[in-house]
Amino acid sequence: MTPDLFEKFVIDPTKKIVQMVKLEVGEIPIIGFAKGAGFMTFEYAKTTGISCVAVDQTMKMSWIRENLGQDIIPQENLDNALLFSDKNDIEEEAIKILDTFSDYPFIFNLGHGILPETPIESIEHLVKVIKSYKKCSQINK
Repeated sequence: MTPDLFEKFVIDPTKKIVQMVKLEVGEIPIIGFAKGAGFMTFEYAKTTGISCVAVDQTMKMSWIRENLGQDIIPQENLDNALLFSDKNDIEEEAIKILDTFSDYPFIFNLGHGILPETPIESIEHLVKVIKSYKKCSQINK
């Protein structure tokens, strides 16, 4: 999608929705997700009035850190397919996300939710990794 079309069909309608929600209920945090936005994520996040932007697992964490700034909180996403992998792979990827954003406000999330076939043990392990992460220990008390 071209930047002009993205603005017309994604940014402008999102901006209107955010304005209407805030008009109705006041200033509340709003998470936005523009699937496949790529480099337009920055423009989407900065111009729609959202307070947090969900990004999928295809975006580089370094780009997110460098481009969103402290004003827009990223909801950084672990690839949900990774939960079908072994515990070491899950832990390694989760720690990459946690390390990248450890001194930065962010929400840890799965890219596209938990699939019905996902092993419960993998979910339990991921939660354990996040809760025991060294830099989050004050939050988890």
